[in-house]
Parts: sequence; C-alpha cells; structure tokens
Amino acid sequence: MAALFFLLVLGIMGEWAKQKLKTAEIIWKPPPFLSASSTEEWQIDSPPVKIPLFYRLHFLLRGKFHPQGEHSLKSGVFAQTSFQRGRTRAGLGISFPVGGLFFGEGSTRLRDVFGLFSFYCGKDSFLAVKIMGSPCYAKALRINTVSGSEDRRSRQSSDEERYYMREYAAGDRLRDINWKSSERLDALITRISPLNQEKVSRIEIYFRNYGPLKPGIGELWLLDRLKARLSWFIRNIKDENDNFVFDVYSGSSYWELVDRESIDAFFLELSAISFCREQGGQSPIYAGANKQGELFVFSCACDAGLQAFINSHNDRSINLFLAADGNGDGIADDGEGSSGNQAAILKLGQFPEWGIIPLSAGFLYGRKNPVNVSIPGMLIDYASVKL
Repeated sequence: MAALFFLLVLGIMGEWAKQKLKTAEIIWKPPPFLSASSTEEWQIDSPPVKIPLFYRLHFLLRGKFHPQGEHSLKSGVFAQTSFQRGRTRAGLGISFPVGGLFFGEGSTRLRDVFGLFSFYCGKDSFLAVKIMGSPCYAKALRINTVSGSEDRRSRQSSDEERYYMREYAAGDRLRDINWKSSERLDALITRISPLNQEKVSRIEIYFRNYGPLKPGIGELWLLDRLKARLSWFIRNIKDENDNFVFDVYSGSSYWELVDRESIDAFFLELSAISFCREQGGQSPIYAGANKQGELFVFSCACDAGLQAFINSHNDRSINLFLAADGNGDGIADDGEGSSGNQAAILKLGQFPEWGIIPLSAGFLYGRKNPVNVSIPGMLIDYASVKL
C-alpha cells in the first residue's frame, strides 16, 4: 500500500512539474567549426527551473545526417544526456565519422530516477549543423611566392621612380627619405625596398567535385578526403604567406578567399557540397577564370572527365591532388606520388557506436574507381571503406 501511495505521489509531482516546464526551452550548441571524429562535447543549457525530488531533466537529440551533404544518402542519429540536480548545463557526447550536414531536433523529457515515469515537456528546437571532415596531415608544402598570377598596377614611365617609393607617413624612418626625389617632387618621398612591397599573388584552384548523381559511401569518403586535402592546402599556403588570395572554382560555384574569415566561411560551406554531374566541356563557372600561371587541381578517382580537363590545359603547369581508392599498400614514405601518409579507412561497423544508424542502401556499396590519370608530381590520398 505504501508503495502504491509513493508511486501516486511521484506521478503527481511529475505531472505538476511538467506543467511548469511547458514553455521551457533547452538550448543546444555544437562546437564552432565542428569536424568529423571530434570528441568535443556539445553544450546543452537549460533555464533555471525547479525540478522535483527524484526527478531529472533529460535532453534527447534526434535527426538525420547526410554525408557530404548528399541528400540521397542519409542515416539516423540519436544521442541523449541528463542534467545533474541543481545544474543548468550539461555536455552531450556525439561524433560523426565523416563531414556532412546534420538536421537535428532537440526535445526534453522529465524522468524519475527509478525509470517509472517519463513526461514530455518544454519546446522542441531544430538546428542544421555543418560538419567539416577530419583533417589530413602531410609534410610541409612549399609554394614559390611567384607561382600565382601577380596583381600589378599599370604605370607610366614617368612614374617609374615612384614605383618603389611612396609619400612619407608618420612613423617612417628619416633615413628612408629620398631627399632628391622629395625636392624635385615637392613632397616627402620614402624609399620602399622591392622586397618589402605589398604585393598580392593569386592562387588558382579548381575543385572538381564531379561524380555519380547517387554516390555510395565509397565515393563520398573519397570526396571527404579530397575536401580535407583542399583545406589543408589553403591553410598551409595562407600560413606561409598571408598575402595570397585564392580563386576557387568548383563545378557550380566560385569563391574568392582573401582573408581568414572568408576561408573559414568557405570551409563550412564546402562541408555540405556533394557531387555534381559534368555537362560536357568545362564548367561555365570556370570559363571566366584568369587561366594564367600555375593551376592547382583537386579531384578524385570517380571524376571521369579529369584526363580531358588536364589535356585541355597542357600549356599550363598543373599540380594535381587526387583522392583514390586503395589501402595504401606500398606507398612511398618520401611523398613521391602519394601523400606519404597511411591510407584513410572508414569503418562502417563503428557507426552504431557513434549513435548513427545507416538508413540508405548507399551505405552498402561503393564502386571501385580506377585512377584514370597520371602526371608528374601528382599527390594521391588513398582511402577505403571497410565493415
């Protein structure tokens, strides 16, 4: 009898608290610039509400995850956490095996510690989260600062003397003043060494995200590794010389990356870009490119038109970064013809451990894509999918 009375009181307490929590909203925040395989906890915040004795507030996250933003391939995601009594913040452990796009729905439950009652309460919240691929690593890459096409200002011969000079500004050293030119031009002129000129070199990049319209997990894993290599390339070059500007062309878009803010925004956008179909000939986006100097091409083995693209630019120096199927057996350690790293392996059997359940048949197959191109100095990242 006492047990029944206790259950009755426990249920009434839960129902009363449920009404009080009817308008409560749980705020969930993924880490900024979230990448695949990240172990960083998501931040879950609750309003300061009074929870009855023997009860705890639980947060449940459900949703669908699309690897590389490919909507034809989806998987279900489930994760949950609970708030300690008297706390308004909790951590949610959730990780994704590859980069892509996650559409999540957060909901709240009020549960007793005995597991007898569960009350739905609060407001549901929705959020779309972009997940970048896990980073790749390799030996340092050196790019000559004159590799890109250089931005130059046209000048007349009469301005030749001014080309390595400028008007005096507060803070300039007096010993750098060119007194002869200053007297002749009736203005203080400061010498500027040609080595210290502020010049901008543009790096032209073509990201060939061409592939099947309904790719399997194998092709999307290659695309994931290709994006990681592109991100690695841009970050390394920008760290080496902050004056570089990147002109990035894909099958359907163009980006001008001038500063680190635009680069970070590009990486987030890149995480949700899947394959597109090449419509014959070159991309209309790329048709307006400068097409001078070196060209840096990023592609994967399922790009059927890659060889034709390279042949059409045989008058230029091409640097090719390729993601290809393979376990990486026999890869040279000196980076000749490969990244010098061990092949990246995606294990499908680990998906349930991360709370991710494949829902599409595309997770069961991945076509083998033979490497259909070879040029001197190309860098290959090998990747494979295993159960």
